[in-house]
Amino acid sequence: FDARIASIQQRAGDLEEWELAPVYVDADELSLSDFSRLWRRGVVIVVRGLLPAMESELWRPEWWIRHAGFQDVSVWDCAKGTALPDTWPLRDFFRLFDGDDTYAHLFASDSGDGEESGSGNSGNSNGKDDGTSGGEPVPESVPEPAPEPAFEPSPGADAAVSPKERAASALWKKRARLVRNRILKLKDWPPSDDFASVLPDHFARMMEALPFPAYTRRDGRLNMAARLPSDHVPPDLGPKMYCAYASSDDAGGAGTTNLHCDAADAVNIMAYAAPLPASAPVDTSASASANASADADSFIVANTCASACAGVDSRADADAGNVVVADLPAAADANAFTGAGAATDAPANGGDGAGADLSAADDVPVCAAAWDIYPPSTAGALRAFIGNTTHGDPIHNQAAFLTRPDRQRLFRESGARCYRVHQNPGDAVFVPAGSAHQVVNYANAVKVAMDFVSPERISHCRRLAAEFRALPPSHPRSVDLLQLSSILWWALVNGKCD
Repeated sequence: FDARIASIQQRAGDLEEWELAPVYVDADELSLSDFSRLWRRGVVIVVRGLLPAMESELWRPEWWIRHAGFQDVSVWDCAKGTALPDTWPLRDFFRLFDGDDTYAHLFASDSGDGEESGSGNSGNSNGKDDGTSGGEPVPESVPEPAPEPAFEPSPGADAAVSPKERAASALWKKRARLVRNRILKLKDWPPSDDFASVLPDHFARMMEALPFPAYTRRDGRLNMAARLPSDHVPPDLGPKMYCAYASSDDAGGAGTTNLHCDAADAVNIMAYAAPLPASAPVDTSASASANASADADSFIVANTCASACAGVDSRADADAGNVVVADLPAAADANAFTGAGAATDAPANGGDGAGADLSAADDVPVCAAAWDIYPPSTAGALRAFIGNTTHGDPIHNQAAFLTRPDRQRLFRESGARCYRVHQNPGDAVFVPAGSAHQVVNYANAVKVAMDFVSPERISHCRRLAAEFRALPPSHPRSVDLLQLSSILWWALVNGKCD
């Protein structure tokens, strides 16, 4: 078994000395027993080729603009680590997602009946606002009358522009500047309503696409959360969407999602990615083309780079790394960390709304997103490297992002290595409970994630629950959202997972 897995890990291609090789597989390549054996060890697994089951058209920016465009959302500034002060309509967030106002025709002025903009199928906010989100989504199956769209006037039409249209145009220009100069994202969306009720078609497609459904589905027989009785209010394990513009993990970069630990196991599927900027390097080699995904509309094919993400799928000779991670030596001086995601007002997306400028570094891999996933044994080294904090915990505060130079220095000073995952549309990344991880998007991307509670990782869930309880009461992670004690009790009552 270990020899077969080591052979599979060679697909990760050339690795830096501080990187471990994840296991890249097709949907039918690992049995449930294989998954269990790897999962118990904490090995990161990436399952590819899921776009057909996801029905990719449902996840494209145009779908959201047409069918949920007037839903108010809270937009997050990744570099500053805070939400923008005002909510946006979802259509404005996605308007520049594919660059250069690709979807301007959906905002063109017409009679205001919303037909061209697709607003006949859009839902307004229901008015509920909990201070962190812009309201609750309206189910896609219940059409709502749309408000009058905010249109940008045509050149030379100033005389015919109403004060309302002029104000709307000014507001959009302000938002467009934010898109171009910040790293913006929607996280944990929808914020509170059940995904299955709000977006039933999307939910159905994701459930169909989920690998290892015995673990990952809500009713999976190996998902311990499914042992809760039907009259028990279940924990919110998702799905949740994460839609973000491109960023960078070069020196001074802020990343897309800061280093953190989830309370349970997680699987994250990339459903869509915008084209990479023209400045990004591409790999047109025979090996890259031979290993391209069969998904005709995949990000890999669209960018003519196949699996050029540092050789994600190449069969070149490489150090595959070890499946079992050894204990690490003590961490070094905490003052070494310099990439804590400091806020910056410098342009983050190359100034054109089409994604980060990748020309700054020749060795940036051509992939939509990259993950750094640290095994639980590195937690002490990570905390020491990031440094002490007066409130909370260096990891659980989710305030630090490790740039490429940071990761290299961390390894040299403490020996801590991370799984480096390159993700493209149709790829599902499995993150074992207890593993601190962070994400950088190299392209604007739409992802959807689901949490689950596996028997193999329950000890790590318990450790995390104890760490969360030790946080100050005002800390957002101090609340037991997973309800682990209840899950364990009912698992015992209902019998062990078979």
